[in-house]
Amino acid sequence: MLTNQAEPDRVDIPHEPGQWIAFSELSWSEKQSAARTHSVAAIAIVALMPPAVQDRLDEAQNQAKGQAQPADAEADPGAGYDKGAVLKSSIKSWSYEAPVTPENIDALDDRTAEWAFETAMSMVQRSAAEGEESAPS
Repeated sequence: MLTNQAEPDRVDIPHEPGQWIAFSELSWSEKQSAARTHSVAAIAIVALMPPAVQDRLDEAQNQAKGQAQPADAEADPGAGYDKGAVLKSSIKSWSYEAPVTPENIDALDDRTAEWAFETAMSMVQRSAAEGEESAPS
């Protein structure tokens, strides 16, 4: 499916009665770009840390690798993706008077931005599951 040809899903904002945002599914390229943006930001943060802190992080990661993860632990669908990149790619329209622009998306309050990110990422999860169902066995 061409994601730029699909009709955006209009979703009511649960904590803002009467308001809505229309989302389009992310394309493979948009997902890759959001993941790259997230990785670059994470690398930049680590690069700014003193070596002693980096060593402690390495030790903690090595210890975590040896520990079993709970079977019921759900992976965060948004982990590894940059929130701003996802929102700017997926939000197509909204009920606010202001136009949808990158600057106005950045101006969303934290609660609405987090809800919008979770909603956009649920579309990614849904499309991945739909792809698995249609894959040949």
